[in-house]
Amino acid sequence: MREWFVLRRQPVAERDWLLDVFSKNQGVTQVRLSPPTRLIDLHQRCQGDWRPDKDWPRLKGAEVLETFLLTDETLVCALYLDELLLNFLPSGEPVPEVYQLYLNTLQGLQRSPRADVWLRVFEYQLLQYMGLGINWLDSDVGPVQTDCNYTFVPSSGFIRSDNGIAGDILHAIGDAAFSYPGALKVARQVLRQAIDAAIRRPLISRELL
Repeated sequence: MREWFVLRRQPVAERDWLLDVFSKNQGVTQVRLSPPTRLIDLHQRCQGDWRPDKDWPRLKGAEVLETFLLTDETLVCALYLDELLLNFLPSGEPVPEVYQLYLNTLQGLQRSPRADVWLRVFEYQLLQYMGLGINWLDSDVGPVQTDCNYTFVPSSGFIRSDNGIAGDILHAIGDAAFSYPGALKVARQVLRQAIDAAIRRPLISRELL
């Protein structure tokens, strides 16, 4: 039995649904759901299986293992995670580390009032896992200098500037120390630039955030 989440749902034919599911052992794939199997909600950890069919694999039964109770801001944050995964993950390739990261982040959003911290950690680690991690180095001399300021350019890295980001904050972000003063705000800015440079279309959920 596979363990998975539904990342996106869209109607197909008269009564069926096409689901983008994120499986622990198979990555992202599309499966078809037909009655009498009930429609699965987003942000539910499920187990079940699917079998090959003429167009998409067909889901054959599903059991909900865990439901994440998300509302308002945390729900929008979770939708943002879903959209990031659909943009970054290749179809059919297992990424168990990212699956665990997604599960941990949903659990964090459900129990913690600091949704912004969980988003930054997710963005940071997702880029790392996908081989797109930010190089926290001065583009000219090597390690970022704590007494210098920098501007982030996705294609080049960090470039020294007169009125840019303080080097000590960049050091903190590079260590994922988001509690450092100013680190969370700067991380949001830098990670957004890195993500925008890596994807092909604007993120709808970001407008809600």
